[in-house]
Amino acid sequence: MAPAVVCVSIEYRTRIAISVGFPCRCSCWPPELAVRQGSAYDAARRVMEPPMAIITFSLTEEQFATGKKTVTRRDWSDRHRRMWQNLWDSGRLEHDAWDRIPIAGGRPIGRLRLTARPYVERLRDMPESDLYAEGGMCATIDGFCQLIGKLPDDYVTVIRFEKVPSGSSLAR
Repeated sequence: MAPAVVCVSIEYRTRIAISVGFPCRCSCWPPELAVRQGSAYDAARRVMEPPMAIITFSLTEEQFATGKKTVTRRDWSDRHRRMWQNLWDSGRLEHDAWDRIPIAGGRPIGRLRLTARPYVERLRDMPESDLYAEGGMCATIDGFCQLIGKLPDDYVTVIRFEKVPSGSSLAR
């Protein structure tokens, strides 16, 4: 039996086809697009890991750059939160920080290292000390909720991190 082949369409990086034999069912060619592995499941798992995970800091770019911002709260889908939790669980802790999303002309502004597993928290349960860690732009939790356009009873994903110093040798 031929080795299992996992391929990733260049145009649709999230679409994965697994087949036995070569070329695979999605007709990827040349063969360099496919990854031959002994276990199709292991290969698919590696391919499905996001090649890059980024967080944007459009409102707090300056606070991120100075290292003042060490936590961010995001209104992410459960799926997106689980992706970040899986990154933490697999030891992939360092990620790119951007000034805004790449599709809107964003650019990288640094790197961050997760310091805790991302988790869900109701905004009203946010510790007062996190107001400073969020960049220090608000004096109260109600003010923070107004800034981000959420209600105190809304749930968000909390991501704790530290800024990676420029010039650090990083494994992606």
